[in-house]
Parts: sequence; structure tokens; C-alpha cells
Amino acid sequence: MNSPVPRSALIGAPVLLMVAEPWDYDGPHGRGRIRGQISNFRNFGPDLGQSLTISVAGLRVAGAPIERLTAWPLFPSSADILQALCERRAAPVRVYGGENSSVRLRGAIRRLGPGRPDGVHEGARP
Repeated sequence: MNSPVPRSALIGAPVLLMVAEPWDYDGPHGRGRIRGQISNFRNFGPDLGQSLTISVAGLRVAGAPIERLTAWPLFPSSADILQALCERRAAPVRVYGGENSSVRLRGAIRRLGPGRPDGVHEGARP
């Protein structure tokens, strides 16, 4: 199946993280929901998976603001999360906050809209 957008065009795309664990997570966009934008991604190859850097606003955990989250496939052998986002399918992920953050979430990520139309972004790794 062809991707509707090139992977590099995911940069800037709005996404929704639907938190499944912890089940009682309450974020700035409602229960179990975090909205953000993909600011970068890394593709480590078919056996090692990918990671997404997601910029978020208004998220606070234990009183501390969180500006970035990193999403990884829920399981190392999970399907290609970049391809799922290009095809507007949800992908299961585990999500971590920064090095000084206690954020540890499991759920799914879904792309809400287009990214950069030109697909050009400094630092993006296709």
C-alpha cells in the first residue's frame, strides 16, 4: 500500500495520544488524551523500530511542565509506527517524558492532520 504522505512530511503533523495505562490518566485535553505535534522521528531499521519526538503544550506532571514526549513501539517487533501514521492508522506505543520526568504511559497514537506539505525539516531522519 502506498503512503498518502512521505514519512518526512510527518514532521509538524498533529497527533493524539490515547492513554490506556495508567487507566485514570487525565490530561489537558480530557481523560486519557494528549495532543501534540511530531517534531522529529528516528528510524533504527526493521529490527530495532522507531521513535517519535512529540512536542506538547499545557501538560504538567507532578506540577512540572512537560514539553516533549518520546513514543516508541509498544513491542520492539511491533508494526512500523511511521507507516501507520502515514496511513492514518492508530499504532500502539509506550511513551516517556524527559530524563527528569516520571511520565510512563502506554496507549496508541493517531495522526490528526497533515504535516509539513514540503516534507522538509532540518534534523528529520527518514
